[in-house]
Formats: sequence, structure tokens, C-alpha cells
Amino acid sequence: MISRRQEKVNSLFKRLASSFFAKEKTGSIITVTRIASSKNLKSVKIFISVFPESKEKEVLGILKGKTGELRRYICSQIKMKFLPFFEIAIDNEEKAKQKIDKILGAVVK
Repeated sequence: MISRRQEKVNSLFKRLASSFFAKEKTGSIITVTRIASSKNLKSVKIFISVFPESKEKEVLGILKGKTGELRRYICSQIKMKFLPFFEIAIDNEEKAKQKIDKILGAVVK
């Protein structure tokens, strides 16, 4: 169970990461789907989805190379005693949800 503080920080990181990724010129649409942080807020995992899916690996490589820039950007926007280390990953849970919705939509029709 996550604490109220953790929820607030996750929400803030999601907003800041979204604005950082919006400035990146990757030729794809990048959406921050969720944030997972450790209890002590020393590490944060940013889950993204990429459209079109065919560019996922390319975009993920670019963004992983820019985690230092992301950290500096977030540091310039907020004041925290310790700024966490960021990891970026593709959100496979979101893909699974979309696949299930598609299957259920076909069954209902």
C-alpha cells in the first residue's frame, strides 16, 4: 500500500515526465501511463506507451539515454531532499488491458 506522500510525489513525477517527453523529438506519441516508486522514494520507474508500437524499442532507447536530462529537468522544477533515480520502461500491463478490451468488444458485438 502506498502512502499519501508517495501518491502526491508520483503524480508530480508523472506530470513532469509527461512535459519532458512532450518536448522530445522522437516522431512518436509518448504517454506516461503510470509511475511506480520505492517506499523511500530513492528510485522511480516511469511506465510509458508509444504510438506507433513499431517504434517502441527505438523510442525507449532514446529516452533511456536521456534519463540524466530528465533528472536535471525534474530537479530544476521541484525541491526535494533526495532526487530519485529514474528508470523508463514500456507499460505491458496497458497493452494487455487494450488486448482484453478488444477481445471483449468483439464478443459483445
